[in-house]
Amino acid sequence: MVQIAELESCVEKATLEADRRMTQQQQEYEHRVQLLMKQLAQAKSGDHSDLMTQIKAKESRLKRSLNLSLYRWSILIFNSYQ
Repeated sequence: MVQIAELESCVEKATLEADRRMTQQQQEYEHRVQLLMKQLAQAKSGDHSDLMTQIKAKESRLKRSLNLSLYRWSILIFNSYQ
């Protein structure tokens, strides 16, 4: 019974840590998107299509990075239950 309680405690700690890290990564992602949007708003003249393309590319990379992190954490949590 003690081992089961220890395992449950470990799983709970891993889950909380994963949630904390995912929240942190989401906040970082949102901060970066806000920064990109601010840069776009500050662009005063010139062709904005190139700047918009760069911003969309950066946003896409950030989304992929966040999704990969979420996937890795879900695998970690899933494996900790087995």
